[in-house]
Amino acid sequence: MSSTSVRILRALFLLHVLVLVLFAFLSNIVIADHGSNGRGCMEKEREALLKFKNGVTEDPHLRRLSSWVGDDCCSWSGVVCHNVTGRVIELSLPNPDGFNDSSMLRGGIDSSLADLTDLVHLDLSLNNFYPTPFPTFIGNSFQNLIYLNLFYAGFVGEVPPNMGNLSNLRFLDLGFNRNMTIGNIGWLSRLSSLQYLDLSEGKISEKAPWFEAVNKLSSLLELLLYGCNLENVYASHPRVNITDLKVLDLSGNNFHRSALPDWLSHLTNLEELDVNGSNFTGPIPSYLGRMSALKLLDLGGNKFEGSVPESLGQLSGLVELDISDNALEANALGIDLSNNKIRGELPAFSSRLEWLDLSNNSLFGSIPNKWEQDSSLWFLDLANNELSGTIPSSFGINITNLLSLNLGKNNLSGELPLPMKNLKDLQFIDLQSNKLSGKIPSWMGENLSNLRFLSLRSNLFHGEVPGQLSRLASLQILDMANNNLSGSIPKSLKNFMAMANSDSNNLPPFYTRTLVGSMGESMWIVMKGRELFYPGFSKNNRKGLDLSMNKLSGNIPEELTELVELQNLNLSGNFLQGQIPEKIGEMRKLESLDLSRNRLSGVIPPTLSALSFLGGFSVSNNNLSGKIPFTGQLATFQKPSYIGNEKLCGPPLSNKCPGDHETLQPRRDPDDHVNMSQEKEEDDEIEPWTLYNVTGSGFIGGICSVFGVLIANN
Repeated sequence: MSSTSVRILRALFLLHVLVLVLFAFLSNIVIADHGSNGRGCMEKEREALLKFKNGVTEDPHLRRLSSWVGDDCCSWSGVVCHNVTGRVIELSLPNPDGFNDSSMLRGGIDSSLADLTDLVHLDLSLNNFYPTPFPTFIGNSFQNLIYLNLFYAGFVGEVPPNMGNLSNLRFLDLGFNRNMTIGNIGWLSRLSSLQYLDLSEGKISEKAPWFEAVNKLSSLLELLLYGCNLENVYASHPRVNITDLKVLDLSGNNFHRSALPDWLSHLTNLEELDVNGSNFTGPIPSYLGRMSALKLLDLGGNKFEGSVPESLGQLSGLVELDISDNALEANALGIDLSNNKIRGELPAFSSRLEWLDLSNNSLFGSIPNKWEQDSSLWFLDLANNELSGTIPSSFGINITNLLSLNLGKNNLSGELPLPMKNLKDLQFIDLQSNKLSGKIPSWMGENLSNLRFLSLRSNLFHGEVPGQLSRLASLQILDMANNNLSGSIPKSLKNFMAMANSDSNNLPPFYTRTLVGSMGESMWIVMKGRELFYPGFSKNNRKGLDLSMNKLSGNIPEELTELVELQNLNLSGNFLQGQIPEKIGEMRKLESLDLSRNRLSGVIPPTLSALSFLGGFSVSNNNLSGKIPFTGQLATFQKPSYIGNEKLCGPPLSNKCPGDHETLQPRRDPDDHVNMSQEKEEDDEIEPWTLYNVTGSGFIGGICSVFGVLIANN
């Protein structure tokens, strides 16, 4: 290589080094002047923020801007700077206490904020800058903005059209600036990246083509236009672009008795639709039932007419529905919105409504006492909600045609209202699992002569079982379990003719519920028009008597054995004494018999062995004695059916009866085949490998966790 070439290479090398040194020097200057790690933020931006601070007032005790001192504005509360350039990119000063007036910033907005030209996030919500005009510099200076929140900030005057310059904006909340007006709304259509828009209570000009502007925002997910003075609903539109919309609020407007627009049917991703109090009229469109993503639907406070479309019942994800305060009429099929997640208070309904099923929802509050006079309602099911208060007296005054009333599984309290005695057509009453109290009224037996199903279980009723109930000749199921009833079981209950005669009609399938006594507790089979299968229990159980879990005393009246059509009898958990009636074996239809947890004495009647349909049986925890008649159907039941009777003997118990041959071994329970020594040996054998298994699982789980963390970090 020549000396000339060497000199050239050396020169190039030195030039390269000089460039690197110069670059490093200039970088240090930039960081020193602009970086948050040097002398602080840009002087111009710091001064702009201080002018803003000087222009507002705040509670001297809260001092929200107390950190705004010193040179480094990047360390001030609510201020965020870019980690490379040091420029202010976020100013976030929302009221930390929400609508609390004392913690609001007040005053004006100094125009020097326009110097924060790199802002991408500005939040001044829930403060009080009234009567500051809407800042015009926002649209000119903050063209990098992605997030702008001026919700409830007290700005007044017209929103300037230059807001359309904020083409990067994704979130815009100008809601509840009640003195703000929007005359020319065309600027909205230029915000092509917008996903969230709230203009609530901003006065949009009556003639402004609001839907034309909004319809160009194809990325929009939430649109809130509550109380915006809107009048033109745009009944139809040739092309709907906002099909990704999830939330739409048009409530509090005045659409002059227009029908719901057809373009709504294209919003198939909609999860919340609120048009409450917007003066809509006409029928509720059936297309709402095809908007399967809906979780909230508020149509209340309008003038909708006609019937509620059946298609609304297909909205399986619906959480809240409000159709109150309209002019709706019920069709012949009524309303069935059961088994949804509907929240809210129970609205009033038209007197033309014939049946209403809102069971299995999350309705709360009291049952309204405003049922219209001469109501046509004959079926009412509000079961399994969160309703509270008392049963309204209008049941029996205005609603007199009821055949079926189900208020079970709520939080209702108080006594049964006297006017209910006028519900003389009632065939089905289910009030179970509430907090109803008082004595069971005698008028239930005296006036409700058509009753076929009565459930008062799991309430707070006390006193005696009224003998007047025996007048209910059509009663097929009576359930008063789990109350505080006392006294003896009336002998007159033998007059439940439907439980004694085979020619009585079965309960209508649309409200049939069948009581099946299981061992130690009751099991319900809910059919309600559906064919449900429960292994071990017959779906045809239609006649039952359950007085369990009370404080009843005295003997089991022999007259009860005359109810030969009973399939389920549960008297467990009381203080009954005396002997089990011998004639109980004549109740040949019994499928479940539970007499456990009483004070019964004497022997188990051998006639019970002849009950060939018996699938559930228990006399445990009594004072019974003698040999168990372990033959026939009774031979199918094991120890749990008999334990807790010290003087019982013979199979399946291990107690031998006097005179039993020594070589005879009692029939063992399938669970008794392992003796204690075998169990100990098995425990000794199992313990080591169980320990290894658990240890190994823990080791492998730990290794997997470590690798999971490493993968996540990568």
